[in-house]
Amino acid sequence: MSQSVSPFASGDRFYETIVHSLGGIVWAADPLTFQFTFVSEQAERILGYPIREWLEDPRFWRRHTHPDDVERCTAFCRDATRHGRDHTFEYRMHAADGRVVWLRDIVTVKAEPDGSVQLVGIMLDITEQKSGEEEQRETDELYRFLADNTNDVITLYDLSARRVFASPSFGRTFGLVPEATFGGIHPEDLGAVREAWERVLGGDTMSVAFRHIHADGAWRWVEARGSMVDYRGEPHVLAVTRDLTERKRLEDQLRQAQKMEAIGLLAGGVAHDFNNLLTVILGYAELLGDMVREPRNRDIVDEIRQACDRAVVLTQQLLAFSRKQVLHPAVIDLDQAIRDLVKMLGRIIGESIELAVTTSGGVPKVLADPGQVQQVVTNLAVNARDAMPAGGRLTIETSATSVSARDGREELPPGRYAVVSISDTGTGVPPEMLARIFEPFYTTKEPGKGTGLGLSTAYGIMKQSGGHIDVRSPPGAGTTFTLYFPETAIAADAVPPLEKPAAERGTELVVLVEDEEHVRGLVTRALERGGYRVRSAGSGTEAIDIVRAIGEPIALLVTDVVMPGMSGPQLVHRLEALSPNLRVLYISGYAGDSVLRDGGIETGTGFLQKPFTTKAFLRKVRDVIDAAAEAPPTGS
Repeated sequence: MSQSVSPFASGDRFYETIVHSLGGIVWAADPLTFQFTFVSEQAERILGYPIREWLEDPRFWRRHTHPDDVERCTAFCRDATRHGRDHTFEYRMHAADGRVVWLRDIVTVKAEPDGSVQLVGIMLDITEQKSGEEEQRETDELYRFLADNTNDVITLYDLSARRVFASPSFGRTFGLVPEATFGGIHPEDLGAVREAWERVLGGDTMSVAFRHIHADGAWRWVEARGSMVDYRGEPHVLAVTRDLTERKRLEDQLRQAQKMEAIGLLAGGVAHDFNNLLTVILGYAELLGDMVREPRNRDIVDEIRQACDRAVVLTQQLLAFSRKQVLHPAVIDLDQAIRDLVKMLGRIIGESIELAVTTSGGVPKVLADPGQVQQVVTNLAVNARDAMPAGGRLTIETSATSVSARDGREELPPGRYAVVSISDTGTGVPPEMLARIFEPFYTTKEPGKGTGLGLSTAYGIMKQSGGHIDVRSPPGAGTTFTLYFPETAIAADAVPPLEKPAAERGTELVVLVEDEEHVRGLVTRALERGGYRVRSAGSGTEAIDIVRAIGEPIALLVTDVVMPGMSGPQLVHRLEALSPNLRVLYISGYAGDSVLRDGGIETGTGFLQKPFTTKAFLRKVRDVIDAAAEAPPTGS
């Protein structure tokens, strides 16, 4: 045992035995110098230093106490000594093996008979306790960090639905703190939320999606999931609520795109079949008109042709919506295009509506069909006119904008766009109708006031042109349609000119392939009336047999694009081996841009969309044959 001065009365072995058996380090020290005068045996076990060092080194405590704790503990101890009161404080000491040991020191100021004082204390090793406290503190900080920074809203409710806790994200999601738990929920969703609450109180888990009012007045979709938990010995409901507004918007956008795509496929298919019928009706009406001489009977034929013309317009609108119409693109200055439309638009909308046109200048050039652009703007102007029966203001503005990937606009790829905005001060469109406004035959007008194809046509033209159309109609604030045309890098003189008119007659040999019997009969008759020699086939296989049997060059192959079994492009590929310089004219109830893009047809190949008149068909036949004759031979 070390030679130390015991703080206890001389010969009091009973107390010394107790001191050395305690779990802590009992010590005594001078209150001014902090020189240890007594240290119990536990000092070596807890810190590893020989007791001799404690007693012989006047600066032992200062040298081994953590530097961050020395001044605080020293000041605390001197103040307590000065006022003669006991004190307890915690600090760290470095053990002999390098460990940091946390100590709780319980210190008493002991007065001696001679009037002096000394400090007597017991150091308890609380390292394990501190480690647990530190882990708990770090865990608490982590939980607090997660709760403060998660986008999900974490809430705790008692069984009376009183909110006990809400994470900071509550304010970000809802923007307000309603008085009642069920306050702010959309009336249509309140029943579902109450049912979910009853289920969770019955021991089940809760999962319910509903709309909640935000501080800005907008309804937001949220999903709440919850279950019963024990909190401080009492049952509570822990709920995690996630904002679904953006996901709902994207889901609605995807569903709308899928629906519009499905409607487009249906509309394109209907237009294709109808165009075959119209080709027959229109062609035979034209032939019949050439045969009829009596004026009264010619009037009947003219009525048939006029009805066909109206039907053709409808199929063209369906093809525009389904993005399967023929386009004649050119590099356009939209500012100039809008200025050119002003006079015509003024006549269309009437004097009761004020027309205001602002062109910004410097909008990027775009590649589009000028006639289709005019049709889109005209359709929207007519729609605006009908929405302002008592008069109003129609505003058309051009501008430029850039879209980056960071904007997150799925409908607009990154790039620069020319923008045309068309706004009216009319009655607007009810919110529940906005999602369907571009569907064919869907209209907000009274029966007999429109076909419901104007906006669907505009939608299809913009999509086929690589652009986009947006619509906004705030309650009571009219409607604004915004057209986005992507900038083009093509020079104005790089766009090929439109085909020039050609003659209608010839004597060459033409092979016709058409699976629709009535169309095949009409086209055969038209070719024969035009002076051509015709061999017709109802399928690709039959056409190959005919070409093999013919002992002279073929001037032209006229073939439908979409046929059962072998398609038109596939037939051409097979026949090119038999006739290397084969000239081809495709005909189809679908449209040129569609079949050129998806049907494997090379750009620049002759194409004629159904329905067509026999005169238009014969002009196209002559044009393709003559163009091929003027071209240099392959390999020259």
